[in-house]
Amino acid sequence: MLVFALVALPPTLIGVIEAIETSEVHAERLRDSVRNYAALASTYHHALIENSTNLLLDVARNPAVVPEDGAPDPAACAKALAGAVRPFPIYASLVLLDARGDAICGNDPEHLPENAAESEYFRQALASKTAFLSGYVKAADPPIPILILAQPVLGGSAEVDGVLALAIRLDALDATERFLSLPMHGVVYLLDRDGVTLHGVTVPADLGAGGLPPAETIRSILLGQARIFESGARDGIARVYAVSAVESGSLFLLVGAPKISGGSWADRDLIAQIALVFAIWISGVLAAWLGTRLLVTRWTQRLFETTSQLSKGDLTARAELDGAPAEIRQLGDTLAEMATRLNTRQGELRAAIEQKEEMLREIHHRIKNNLQTVTSLLNLYSRGVKYEPAMQALQDVRIRVQALALVHRHLYESPENRSVDARALIGDLCHLIQLSSGVARARVAILAEIAAVEIGIERAVPLALLVTEVVSDVLKHAFPNGRSGKVRVTLTVEQSAEMRLVICHDGVVPPQPAEPADGKGAELEHALGLSLMRGFAAQLGARQALQEMAEEGETGTGVAFLFPLVPEAASDAASGAAEAPEAASAQA
Repeated sequence: MLVFALVALPPTLIGVIEAIETSEVHAERLRDSVRNYAALASTYHHALIENSTNLLLDVARNPAVVPEDGAPDPAACAKALAGAVRPFPIYASLVLLDARGDAICGNDPEHLPENAAESEYFRQALASKTAFLSGYVKAADPPIPILILAQPVLGGSAEVDGVLALAIRLDALDATERFLSLPMHGVVYLLDRDGVTLHGVTVPADLGAGGLPPAETIRSILLGQARIFESGARDGIARVYAVSAVESGSLFLLVGAPKISGGSWADRDLIAQIALVFAIWISGVLAAWLGTRLLVTRWTQRLFETTSQLSKGDLTARAELDGAPAEIRQLGDTLAEMATRLNTRQGELRAAIEQKEEMLREIHHRIKNNLQTVTSLLNLYSRGVKYEPAMQALQDVRIRVQALALVHRHLYESPENRSVDARALIGDLCHLIQLSSGVARARVAILAEIAAVEIGIERAVPLALLVTEVVSDVLKHAFPNGRSGKVRVTLTVEQSAEMRLVICHDGVVPPQPAEPADGKGAELEHALGLSLMRGFAAQLGARQALQEMAEEGETGTGVAFLFPLVPEAASDAASGAAEAPEAASAQA
């Protein structure tokens, strides 16, 4: 089937390309025709605006309208304006406005307009000092739709002394007789700069606004983004449109002709040629498909379905190949034998994995039990020690051993023995530190706000020891003399796939002791605590620390570590270890 399709495809494509090229030639001819028609149709409106501008320039040079000195005589001015527009029924009125927009005179003194200072045409004429054609306007008296052509009157100092406002009737712009050669479903519309349809000529005449393109297309026309384009119209007919701007974009003439005339013999012949070429090609492909389906593909389809089931894990799937060619049956038998061997091997691997997981669980359980034994021994030894620093040292060691035992307990309770729930681990750890420190929760409360995230054992152990070291140090030094307060432990996951550990409190910040001179006392304890923090931070790959922070409505002091959620490569870990001492030096 593929061979036949490839052999027959070149002549098929040649026929289709020739048909498309012919269609493109017809489309280009249609676009040229519409473009030329729009240019010819706009000449009437260009001539009208140009003649109107010349009329206003002539009126502006009339001494009765614009005298050289002083204000014009209203009666003489009105007579001059009336004489200027009387021969042209297309003009509704002509009015002279002063620089404030008040009417000085008009061709009809009995119906002078009100102040035009807020009108767009007046403001634009004053600002540009050139003629300006307004959009759709409805005259007050008589109430007819008009366009206003505003011509500024310049004085001797090139300042605008007034504005001549010429009202052009829209009904006079309807040059229907000029568009009698429009094709069926052809349209001609005159639009103002706001997209308002001033008049339209359509075939048939009752089409109205149905030949206009969509509103968003009209907006692109007004923005000057479309000059010749194809678009569906409101009546559902696809047309080729051409746009011709009149008076520098004040008016737009939109001409449209149907894109395809389905009734023409050329179009029917083009469609028939394309259909015949594709029919021959499709018939040959179907014949090849039927032959290959009966001989080959129905059997290969069954093999494909079987292999799909095998890939999904169903190793008992077998293909029904009775009646298939010998080669395909042999392939099916080979697949069945492979599936049987895979199923056997998979069972062996599953049993080995279960045994390994059980051994890991047993190892973690025994480690936890051994650490609990160490804790019990430390408890026994601490009872016989009377020296306070030695008792405190044994207490510190016991808390850290209990932290390790807690990590291994969570590991053997975890289903996969590879990771622990950070929220459960640190929550239990804070509770353990609270109990082991002997500080009542009513006096100093440890609050844990931990994100629900799984962490591996390579992160869990240093993280638990780091939290133990910092929180124990805070409980020991930040709340002296029975001072109450709280300690907040927060672990969040940042958007950069990093974890942020923050331990802050509202207790005091004792001054850091000097370097130990004899290796004894609080100085040695402080140095040892900092060294442990640096080491645990280095194992986590911590990269930064903050020393002062604020909670909601409260101020506090604490330490923050930012470390990757997943362990980095050796080089990255070394870089983090180099920065860790500086990060860990921020003590709660």
